[in-house]
Amino acid sequence: MIPIFEITTITGNQQRYEVIKVSPFIFANGEEGIQREYIEGGNALDNMASYVHSIYSSTGLDEAIKEHPARLITGHDGVRFTHAEIAAPERLRLVYDVFPYSMNVPILRIWPVDGKQIWLTEYDPEKSQIPLEKITSCQEMGGYIELGFSNLHVFIDLINSEETNREYYGRDLKKTGRREKSGSPWVWQESKDDKIIDL
Repeated sequence: MIPIFEITTITGNQQRYEVIKVSPFIFANGEEGIQREYIEGGNALDNMASYVHSIYSSTGLDEAIKEHPARLITGHDGVRFTHAEIAAPERLRLVYDVFPYSMNVPILRIWPVDGKQIWLTEYDPEKSQIPLEKITSCQEMGGYIELGFSNLHVFIDLINSEETNREYYGRDLKKTGRREKSGSPWVWQESKDDKIIDL
């Protein structure tokens, strides 16, 4: 499980940037779940980052996104190796665009941070909660993978594409703010004590 997500949610003329930590959780009835804790921005009341993470989780990608080049994590009980797995990145960047100009379904953009690279390995579409209609890959610009689900389009950039997406959207995606209408300047929330923006 990837533990930390840097998430930007874009809804037309509003944008929110949050960082959450995700960890396994066992309910009282013994069922497994996940717990989401806000590290930066947002709060448990608006649940924007949690909502975006739940959309990401519904694609079944969490277990398939790994570090590149591969780094093996093993377990040993003192006598023999008990398991081995390819390491997942410790942080992942998500940008969720609810009303994109170019498509009639929301877009989820995914890329690594901290100078890491990622790859999609052994992805099982059966683990997705939404139907996967197509998957394509391209080696240009560092490489990306495109997944078309029935009600969501996902772009996975294999290298950090923060600057590229900043240029595409024409603004810093690591800020929270809003604007009155298209074409007007963005007003950014300067600190956590500023009025929370309604998204």
